Amino acid sequence: MTMVIIIIIIIIIIIIIIIIIIIIIIIIKNQILKKKIESKCQLCKQHEEATDHLTSGCPILAKNEYLMRHDKVCRPDHDQQHCKP
Repeated sequence: MTMVIIIIIIIIIIIIIIIIIIIIIIIIKNQILKKKIESKCQLCKQHEEATDHLTSGCPILAKNEYLMRHDKVCRPDHDQQHCKP
């Protein structure tokens, strides 16, 4: 008889833990859904944040990042053409 009571208590504890986990998941889900997602570029705030904008169209990135990327790509080719021993 006492074994049955222990099993029932364990089942009740497991059910309570599952209910707590479900409540936590619902709370987290609601917090995520309440956040407003902005579709504008986080850097320039002018254009939609799309792949083509980030890779070649953002005026903020154009000041420095695109030139650095260009130089990294062209450097090996430049060295082979102009820096021959």
